[in-house]
Amino acid sequence: MGYPAGGHCFAGQRGQALVFSLLFLGVVLLGLVFLYKAGRLTSEKMALQNAADAAAFSVSVVEARDLNFAAYTNRAMVANEVAIGQLVGLVSWANHIQSFSPFLRLYANAFNAIPVVGNAIAAMLNGVAAGFNVLGQAAQKVTNAVARVGVPVLYNINRAYSISQLAFHTASIALSVGTVYEMVRRNAPGAKVSDFGFVSLVGHVYSYHREFLRQNNMPSFFAAVVRKGRDPFSTQRGWSLPLIPHWKYQAGFEFMDHDIFKIWIELGLSLDRWGGTELRFTEGTPEAGNFGWSAADTTGLNLIAGGGIHFLIGGGSLRIGEGQIRLRACIDLLVWEGCPIKFTGPFPTSAPFSAGYAQTGVPGTNAQSAASMGLWNLGGPVELDDYGRSPLNNTAWYFPGMGVMSQVPTQNVSKSYKGLPRYLDNDPDEPAYGFEAPYLLLGLVKEMGAVNRDLVPSAGRFELKDKAPDDEIGVLTKSEVYFARPNDLWYFRRSDGLTEIGNTFNPFWQARLVDTSNNERLAAMAIQQKEPWQDDAFKALADFNQFIHDTFGI
Repeated sequence: MGYPAGGHCFAGQRGQALVFSLLFLGVVLLGLVFLYKAGRLTSEKMALQNAADAAAFSVSVVEARDLNFAAYTNRAMVANEVAIGQLVGLVSWANHIQSFSPFLRLYANAFNAIPVVGNAIAAMLNGVAAGFNVLGQAAQKVTNAVARVGVPVLYNINRAYSISQLAFHTASIALSVGTVYEMVRRNAPGAKVSDFGFVSLVGHVYSYHREFLRQNNMPSFFAAVVRKGRDPFSTQRGWSLPLIPHWKYQAGFEFMDHDIFKIWIELGLSLDRWGGTELRFTEGTPEAGNFGWSAADTTGLNLIAGGGIHFLIGGGSLRIGEGQIRLRACIDLLVWEGCPIKFTGPFPTSAPFSAGYAQTGVPGTNAQSAASMGLWNLGGPVELDDYGRSPLNNTAWYFPGMGVMSQVPTQNVSKSYKGLPRYLDNDPDEPAYGFEAPYLLLGLVKEMGAVNRDLVPSAGRFELKDKAPDDEIGVLTKSEVYFARPNDLWYFRRSDGLTEIGNTFNPFWQARLVDTSNNERLAAMAIQQKEPWQDDAFKALADFNQFIHDTFGI
């Protein structure tokens, strides 16, 4: 039995696959539309997040550059201040050379009272004095010329640095705000800073300008940094020539490794040259920032003579103090302390062989300054270790009625010097809230209308019912400007091995993105997305309380 030619037996079955294709075509199209929309929403959300990250990171980069610029200029101002101190020290050093002349003539007049030998010594001293006078006057002319030009120039350069710091800082604040909107415009067209992001941006700018980095925050700290940066010539310029070599002897006996009795003797005589330069506040308090440079140099004979005895007296010992005679009980039990009678100071006369002074930034005329060198009112009494220990020649510090002292040159190097410059300093305290500097919390939103503008329209049964909160998509980001001194490179690593906290004297500020906290995300949901999560939380808490009540009857 055969089939008709042409296969007409299957003609009624043709087109059955088309029915299934038409049935599933709508589903496939709906799926494609959904995937397209989901992909576009994801792409828009990623683009918005990238724009927010770029904006926040760019702001922190601008602020890091602001902090590093402050660090470079602060270091330059410290170097210039140290240079001013060096110039003042040079003038004092030249004055002290010239002052040998009147001091040696003073001693020559004393020797003139002794016939023959005294006259010869006096003639020799007068000849040496004439040489020091010529040498000192030459040194004075050079150092005075350099200092009178150098001090005002360095002072005005520091003022320019200070002004540039403030200008750069102000420009950085304006640039930070502009950077946010520029990054959003370029990377996410149609997006904008959310209400939450705007409030946090304003708070960040205010805290950065008013608290985190501000001008003249701690002038006394700046002065301490300057003093720490002084060179050896400024801190201690001197030498010691032993005339009687330092000699010390002690002897005694002990019992079971404990000193029972010891005697101690010390003797020495030397010609000592002492000098140094100090930065001290001139009036008010150190916080006022009124600091001035002053320098002193002296040379004199100094005797070290002392002795002491140590013995056990009922668990204590008798001590006669150093520098002046005073008694006190030393409760040292079996500990050897020496208990000396010791004298260190000028000998045989308290008048030195030289005394030179210089200062700047101290108000008053030269005559007023000469009366006390302006040093006793520069931050309180001068200690013996100040000015390179030159106050040990104590008579050199009092001018009135001393005859030869009135011939010792002293001067105010530059009356235009008005103290330390204003500078930018940072507050190392941790911020109270996440949006305060050094952190920046930023939120961006984009309306769904702008997102759907290029999407395939959907309506009727194909319309997607789910809506974004407040009909916007939103993102949140956070950046930070931080300080990190490199420890992997030897020329950056601290020699003391300590970790350095953020400061405006080393340019190691950088920027980075950091994680947002749960509280920040919750706040953004409530304020930025207008999503009432708190209502759901309170409802869940009420349901839980009801469950506990129904289950346990409490």
